[in-house]
Amino acid sequence: NNGLNVVNRFEDQDTMKMVEFQVAAKPMKDLSIALTLLYGHETPPSLNSTGDGTYLFDLVVAYTMDKLTLGLNFDKSSIQSVANSAPGSRGPLSGVALYAKYAFTDTLSEALRIEYFSDKEGVLVGGANGCRVFSITATTEMKVAQQLILRFELRADNSNDAIFTRGGGDAGLRAAHGDYTLGFEAIMPF
Repeated sequence: NNGLNVVNRFEDQDTMKMVEFQVAAKPMKDLSIALTLLYGHETPPSLNSTGDGTYLFDLVVAYTMDKLTLGLNFDKSSIQSVANSAPGSRGPLSGVALYAKYAFTDTLSEALRIEYFSDKEGVLVGGANGCRVFSITATTEMKVAQQLILRFELRADNSNDAIFTRGGGDAGLRAAHGDYTLGFEAIMPF
């Protein structure tokens, strides 16, 4: 998720704000837990919301054992009275991600992330019968300098509904049940 902008947009589409509550704990040296709750009015006009109440519950758990880090991220969200839902009801959203990252050396690591997202009413993603997306991502991370990290990612997404598009040009776009993405990041921490 992208923090305070729960509905995954780059611009603020209303004048309302959200409230964030967060608790973080480190019950053991290698275990960290963070619990976040966001609540407010953050629904874009395209969803035709009348109630406009949005909440997001986010749980992140990470456990590190020497060179291996295991993680869990669970999100549950809901948007009040959106167009695809019955009047007065909520459009439920949920997702879970499991990940493992192994540091082979101080400069090279590999990670695998498995994700599942459910949009039962088709509120954000669309789809006539709601949508479920399963994704898997493999990441290679290289620290090439003190202030430069390079990441390469290969991601595969698969959905029960044809929410992706393929093609273009003379043939035009056509609906697809899956997508592949190749990504590259250059990070300069300071």
